[in-house]
Amino acid sequence: MEKDLVAESKRIARAIVVREFRKSLGKYYLSWTAYDFLTGITYVILANYPLYYYIALFSLLGIFIFLSGRFFLKAYSSLFKFFSAYEVYGKYSLLAWILGKFLNPALYIISVILIFVGGLLPNFQVFLVGIVLLVFSVDSSLYITYVVPGMKYYDILALITFTVCIPLANVTSYSQIAYLVFGLSWLFAGYKSLMEVVEGE
Repeated sequence: MEKDLVAESKRIARAIVVREFRKSLGKYYLSWTAYDFLTGITYVILANYPLYYYIALFSLLGIFIFLSGRFFLKAYSSLFKFFSAYEVYGKYSLLAWILGKFLNPALYIISVILIFVGGLLPNFQVFLVGIVLLVFSVDSSLYITYVVPGMKYYDILALITFTVCIPLANVTSYSQIAYLVFGLSWLFAGYKSLMEVVEGE
């Protein structure tokens, strides 16, 4: 009887955690779709003023990074309220902790600095290294996050389009097409994630 109660409580706790993570992912996808749209407008307005464009771009970036942190704060709080890191990530719990707490945030900050400096100088090599580090840090963070609610086909779509479209948008002449594909796929992933939450209630 006691084992049944423990198992049932774990099942309920997992359902709560999965719901919080899926809701956070939905908000995350949609917010960066909005960022994609806003940076497009910013470019149209400030294309002839590189300094002001990059200032506006990184101001928006700071706002959306803050929002992303807020989205996942509640999700991770609920996760570690019910489960240990080992229960979630198994033998890879230390690696997930190092990536999530230190390596990915550090790489993200470095990538943003390199993109900013490379864009202003301009220095294509510095800019390209920044883009590569950005893609790696975001992909790695998303993959760690997907472990909790489970990876769906629209998560895979979002991951692939980000990995492919962000470099294409920044280092080739296909930027408009790449940003459009990225924005639409993340819009779809955000919609499907939030619908999963609604339908599960």
